[in-house]
Amino acid sequence: MWLFIALSAYFLNAVAAVIDKVLITKAIPKPRTYTLAISLLQIVALVLAPFGLKIIESELLLLSFVIGGLSVFAFWTFFSALKYNEASRVVPVVGGIQPVIIFFIAKIFLGEQLSVLQIAAIICLIAGGILISYEKKKGKASKKWLVLAIVSGTLFALYYSIGKYIFNNTDFINGFIWPRIGTFLAALIILYKKGYIKELITAPKQAGGKSSILFFTGQASGAMFFVLVNYAIFLGSVTLVNALQGVQYVFVLILSILVVSIWPKALKEKIERKTLLIKVVAILLIFVGLFFLGV
Repeated sequence: MWLFIALSAYFLNAVAAVIDKVLITKAIPKPRTYTLAISLLQIVALVLAPFGLKIIESELLLLSFVIGGLSVFAFWTFFSALKYNEASRVVPVVGGIQPVIIFFIAKIFLGEQLSVLQIAAIICLIAGGILISYEKKKGKASKKWLVLAIVSGTLFALYYSIGKYIFNNTDFINGFIWPRIGTFLAALIILYKKGYIKELITAPKQAGGKSSILFFTGQASGAMFFVLVNYAIFLGSVTLVNALQGVQYVFVLILSILVVSIWPKALKEKIERKTLLIKVVAILLIFVGLFFLGV
């Protein structure tokens, strides 16, 4: 059950990631503006409030607000990395580092135990993620996106690990909604302190009508991703659900190729034969990892 839910979630997140790259490349060039817009939209989670939202223990409430704040900076660094490089490279690096960090956190603090095959699956998924992000060019820009991607992956790993702890100590509705409220509040604080309100208001006009449609399509996909991936974590192992991000790289690559073939200027993706071959090998590693997870 959790496996199918997680796979569906990562497909939706791949759609959101490709749309994010298009918008950051063409319509909303400032990652902070995009981050704050997305963070404020998290308050929509309150539509689930009638299904059981309540005041939870102070420790869990504080942790919810902490990871809500973490998610803002996780998205900020992720979108900043997307600004510098291709979605099919950034997404695997961000996703590849998460299972490693989550594996140790879950083992030490959450008491999760994994079989030999499950550990082998994680290794394959991580190796596939590293390989799919391979690129020849080096330099300041290359280092910058890589550092940003690693920071983003680390922040997301902390977010999901603490989120699993919250789920272990409350029900799904409260474990899902309170961190979203934390994200919304963190975005409000940043808006107030830094004075980004005008920038946020003018962004839709600068982006144009088509970009607005893309934005809301991406956000709908991203919102569904968060619901499904959090529910998968609620049902299963946070380590294994997070390791499944490997399949997201496949979705991102396929979607990127489709977008470039239809709309060449939308993405800065280079689909060269050698690069494609390396990514195909990486995809095979990812599918081996998925097979081990399913055994």
